[in-house]
Amino acid sequence: MFVEPGLRHDGYGTGLSEKRSDAEPGGLQQNKISGKGIVMKRQIEEQKGRILWIIINISVFCLVLLLTYITPYYADDLMNKKIFGTETDIQNVGDVAESVKFYYTSWGGRASAQFLIQFFLLFDKRLFDIVNAFVYVAVAYVIYKYIEPDKKRNNVLLLFIHFMLWFFMPTFGGEAVWLTGSITYLWELLIVLSFGLVYYHVCVAEEKGGGSAGRRPALPAALGMAIAGFFAGLSIEAASCTLLAALFFFAVWSVRQKRRFRGWEITGMLGALAGFCVLMLAPGNFSRYSYVAGNDVQRSIFLEYMYRIFRETYYAFYYLTLPAGVCIALILLAPKTLKKRILLFPGLAFVSVYVMTFSNGFATRVFLTPLVLLTIGIGLAAESIIPEIKDMGQNEKKWKRSFTVVVCTLALVALTQYGTGVLKSIQTGEVMHREISYILHDTSVSQGIMP
Repeated sequence: MFVEPGLRHDGYGTGLSEKRSDAEPGGLQQNKISGKGIVMKRQIEEQKGRILWIIINISVFCLVLLLTYITPYYADDLMNKKIFGTETDIQNVGDVAESVKFYYTSWGGRASAQFLIQFFLLFDKRLFDIVNAFVYVAVAYVIYKYIEPDKKRNNVLLLFIHFMLWFFMPTFGGEAVWLTGSITYLWELLIVLSFGLVYYHVCVAEEKGGGSAGRRPALPAALGMAIAGFFAGLSIEAASCTLLAALFFFAVWSVRQKRRFRGWEITGMLGALAGFCVLMLAPGNFSRYSYVAGNDVQRSIFLEYMYRIFRETYYAFYYLTLPAGVCIALILLAPKTLKKRILLFPGLAFVSVYVMTFSNGFATRVFLTPLVLLTIGIGLAAESIIPEIKDMGQNEKKWKRSFTVVVCTLALVALTQYGTGVLKSIQTGEVMHREISYILHDTSVSQGIMP
C-alpha cells in the first residue's frame, strides 16, 4: 500500500489516509484483473507453443516415414538378408546371432549395429520404416536437450536442428532412410548422444549450482549406466572415440572442480571403455585391414597417413565449412563465461573427423557425428547471445520478422528438395544420395513425372 511521507497507514489521525484506504480496493481489483490477463495471455502463448511443437514433430515423423517407406532394400541390405559369409537366408534370431559372430570375427567390430540390421530384416520393412522415423525425431530431440537442458519449449530451435540435419547431412538417404546406413549411423549415434547427455547435464547442473541432476538408486544406476556405456562404446568408430574424448574431458573437469565421482559415473565410463575395446579389437577389423590393404595402392606409412589426413581435411572442408564457420562466428559473440563449454563441441567435432585417419576404410557418412556436434555448438552460442538481441528494445521485432523470413525461405527450399527427392526415388527406385543434388533431369520430364 502506497503512503505519503509523514502519513500514517493505520487510518487514525488524518482523513487523507482514510480516503486512500477506501480507494485501495478498486485499485487492487484492477491490478488483479490486469495480472489475470497477463497470466491468461501467457497460458495461451504456451498452449500455442505446445501445439506447434507437436505439429513440428509429427510433420517431421511423417516426412521421414514417407522417405523411408519409398526407399527399397539396397546394396548391403540384400547381403545382410543372408548369414554373413554364406548364401543361407536368415530365418530367425539364432541365424542373426550366428551371422553377427562370423561378421565380428571376419569383417568388423560393429556387432550391435549388425545385429539390429539383420534383426529388422527378419520382419516386414514397414516395422523398420516406423521405428526409423521415430529414431530420427528422437535424435533431433536429444540434440535439442544439449542446447536447452531445462524444460523449456523452443520451436525455433527445434526447426533449426531439423534444417541443419536436412541441409548439411552429407548423405541424407544413406544416413537417415536406407536401412543399413540408418541403423549403423543414425541409430548408433542416438545411443551415443543419449549416453553422453547424462554426463553433460551433470556439468550444467553443477555450473548452475544445483548439484547433481537428481539422486539415482546406487546399484540400478551403476548397472544401467555400465550397460548403456558398453553399447555406446560399441557403436561406430568415430562416435565411440569422440565419446571417450568427451568422457576424458568430463573426468578432468570433475577433478578440477574437486567433486566426487558418483558410482554410476564411473561404471558408465568403464562400460564405454569396454565397448570401445570390443569394437576396435575385433578380429574382423584386422582381417578387413589386411584385405583392404592388399587391394589398395601401396605407400609408405608416412605417405599413407599423409594421404588419410588430406582425405579427412578435404571432406571436412567440403561438408562442414559452412556449419563450422557459423559456429566459430557465433562463439566469438558469446559471453566469456560460456565460451569454454560451447567450444567443447566444435573441439569434439574436430576429434570425430580425424579419428578416421587410423581407419583404412572411409565413407562420407561418418561426418554425421561432427555435423551434430557443430549443430549443438551453434545452438548453444546462438542461445547465449539472444539476451543481447532482446536488450535492443524496439529492434527485437525487426529481428523476429527477419528471422521469420529466413525460416520460411529455408522451409521452402527444403520442401522443394524433399518433393524432388520423393519423385526421383519413386521414378528410379534408388536410395537418395544427397539432398542438395535433387534435380529433376530431362529424362524425368520425358517419362511424365513433371508437366
